[in-house]
Amino acid sequence: MAKDNVPFHTVVFPATLIGTDDNYTLLNVMSATEYLNYEDGKFSKSRGVGVFGNNAKDSGIPADIFRFYLLYIRPENQDTAFSWDDLMLKNNTELLNNLGNFINRSLMFLKNNFGSTVPEMPLCPETQQLLAVVTKELRAYIRTLDELKLRDGLKYILNISRHGNGYLQSSKPWKLIKGNEEERRRAGTVIGVSANIACLLSVLLQPYMPQVSQALQEQLQVPAECNVLCQHVYMFLQPGHKIGVPSPLFSKIEINLQQSLRAKYGGTTAK
Repeated sequence: MAKDNVPFHTVVFPATLIGTDDNYTLLNVMSATEYLNYEDGKFSKSRGVGVFGNNAKDSGIPADIFRFYLLYIRPENQDTAFSWDDLMLKNNTELLNNLGNFINRSLMFLKNNFGSTVPEMPLCPETQQLLAVVTKELRAYIRTLDELKLRDGLKYILNISRHGNGYLQSSKPWKLIKGNEEERRRAGTVIGVSANIACLLSVLLQPYMPQVSQALQEQLQVPAECNVLCQHVYMFLQPGHKIGVPSPLFSKIEINLQQSLRAKYGGTTAK
């Protein structure tokens, strides 16, 4: 709800309900936002300024990308602005290079080196440290959603995939898999744990990007019982679990598409 509707819904309407002297349920929690602007101005249907629902559908950009970006810039504490430059940047960095990169690297390595089957995952100190960090991010995600801080919840999702990318880079499973038996076992742990973090991400993404979440769960062939929020990281993909066919979840938004959409929906502002 935008901030200009707050007085009515928090004062006027509750007062009306109280005045009826009936047993109505009164408001106890409200999630209100500041204003979302467009580029350097305001949205205006009459002047053709801004991208609206039908425009987003016709843009060729998946709906989940718009959902992600609008929640990423949700004006929870101050006015924010929709920007095509920023949409392209967030898609190409946070989604493609961060979240998508971690998931696709993990699942492709699992497919190519372990026959798409989750291996045994004996935990070493480095992996235990990663799980502790991810658990901290997970609990922060749950807390912020309970507090209706949707934008911050998305930040914790991206933090988890960022930790996952760092774990892959520091562990170098592509080198371990070529080593001795102990090193190959270590590679199995790295990839098995990474696949389970991808499973966790598929659950955390559901309120934000439902189509991406569903696609990822199909790739992982996750059991139905994984769709719960726990206070710690649980290995739902046990050794022997076989995943489906990995494929990229995101694609790059090219500069020419971004520029054409910005011009198309700029109205008189872009001229």
